Amino acid sequence: MNRFMTVSVDTLKKHLKSPTFWIMVLMPFIMAVVIGIISYISYSTKTPDTIAVVTEEKYKKNFHNNPMVDFEFKEKNEAKKALDNKDISAYLEVKNKDGLLNFDYYGDTTARTPMLVINSLAEDMQRKENLKNSNIDAKQNAIISQKPEVNLHEIKDNLKNPGNMLALFATIFVMYFVLIFYSQIIMQDIAVEKGTKMLEFIFSSVKAGTYMAGKIFGTILAMLVHFGIYLALGLVGFAIIKFTGFYEKIKTMLGFNISEIFEGINYKLVGEIVLFMVLGLILYIILSAMLGSLVQKQEDAGKMATPIMLIIMFCYFISTSFVGSEPNNFIKILSYIPFLSTFFMPMRLIYENASLFQGMISLIILLGGIVLMYIISARVYKKNILNYSTDKLFGRGKKLKIKKKNK
Repeated sequence: MNRFMTVSVDTLKKHLKSPTFWIMVLMPFIMAVVIGIISYISYSTKTPDTIAVVTEEKYKKNFHNNPMVDFEFKEKNEAKKALDNKDISAYLEVKNKDGLLNFDYYGDTTARTPMLVINSLAEDMQRKENLKNSNIDAKQNAIISQKPEVNLHEIKDNLKNPGNMLALFATIFVMYFVLIFYSQIIMQDIAVEKGTKMLEFIFSSVKAGTYMAGKIFGTILAMLVHFGIYLALGLVGFAIIKFTGFYEKIKTMLGFNISEIFEGINYKLVGEIVLFMVLGLILYIILSAMLGSLVQKQEDAGKMATPIMLIIMFCYFISTSFVGSEPNNFIKILSYIPFLSTFFMPMRLIYENASLFQGMISLIILLGGIVLMYIISARVYKKNILNYSTDKLFGRGKKLKIKKKNK
């Protein structure tokens, strides 16, 4: 056990001293900060969403305290100048021509909200003008102005829920990039050591299986440190944003309350998805360690990673293509297969297409896959890690068969 931990800690230290590890860890935060700064600058310098209104005094009260659009009142020349200087987004001129109100809008006609608000105001103001110019009393007007009662009953669709969509994309994105990184890093690590005299010296005191297990566990520890750094930086970053007042500005920029996404979170569901991610990473790391032991030359490590890359890319593209769609029988089958369930069962859980019990069954199958994969990988590792032959894998297999026949 002491030797196992020694190898694990040594592997962890090796990863933590690697510049590649820290680039991988910090790059998403650097990108997020850069994107955030650019978005904030863009938001700060954009034209204010204010519409100037040029009209008579008696009509101005219709534009006061509108919750959707910020209206302000100006003379026509002032409004033109403000629009040219981009101090306002548009201006609206309202005139009465023989009882018919004329609304002239100057600005971006593709802005959906201002158009809806102005059309609604125009209808309401014209109706008031018609009532004033007619002989209809208030009681008669109330009768002809009656509107149908429309009751909206929302049926929540988990497929379209923004929180679910965000969680699914985050899960797929994290799994894709982290799997690629850690699969390559352990494969390269084992390929570099393969066939060296130093490894022969190590194996004189440590069993090959113990050494491989230590390598895998050390890489898993590095992965947990990686996620721990993300969690710590995320909490610190959120605290800074909250206490500096940027949180409210971000809510304004996004146009919705961020906290609404996290309301009603099912922590059991989150825990199960995290387990799928961690166990899936462990399974791929074990497979990568086995493939790394089969490499003849260090330069061939990239080629040997091809099977893993193909599996990851298959899962990534299939899972993203089903985002927003009801998981079908094909996805349901894939959600129980080790290597694939890491992507597809979280999708079903997020969309509430599978119960937590079904998720647990898939987790048990995944654990069984990890145990089986480790047993196979340990045997392959022991047989190949000290193999100095430059023959191809199938060539070595043929030689081995010939030797057995001769015996």
